[in-house]
Amino acid sequence: MLEKNFHHSKTFKTILIAGGALIVILASFEMGAAVGFHKASLSYRVSEHYDVLFGNGHPMLPPLDTEALPGGHEAAGKIVAVDLPIFVVVGPDNIEKKIDIATDTAIANVRGQGSSEDIKVGELVVVIGAPGADSDIDAQFVRVFPAKQ
Repeated sequence: MLEKNFHHSKTFKTILIAGGALIVILASFEMGAAVGFHKASLSYRVSEHYDVLFGNGHPMLPPLDTEALPGGHEAAGKIVAVDLPIFVVVGPDNIEKKIDIATDTAIANVRGQGSSEDIKVGELVVVIGAPGADSDIDAQFVRVFPAKQ
């Protein structure tokens, strides 16, 4: 009799609520660890290229050019080289950014849905993505505009 009514008892409900709260807390800690790992991996990749980016203190390296530092995870400009799945974009600041597209990268043109065939030298693009493994941009979205005539 006691076993049959246990699942209706206040103790059982308290155990369920405490267990659910514990699961939510553990899941939030796990998500925080995943975000921290992503940030740490980006920091590690930047530190591999530290001398190139911040070579001021070394006598054999040129002075730091703050205009040449890499920007965010986006690019806008003219396509100057294409070797799919990688292409290179030069922005108005004359800095080349290497873009890496994947099969799940969303590509659009002025007519709507686009494809990797729209990516050609001379075309104008806007790219939004995430940091890549070799200081490139892993494109998540690419919008292609026709070149200025």
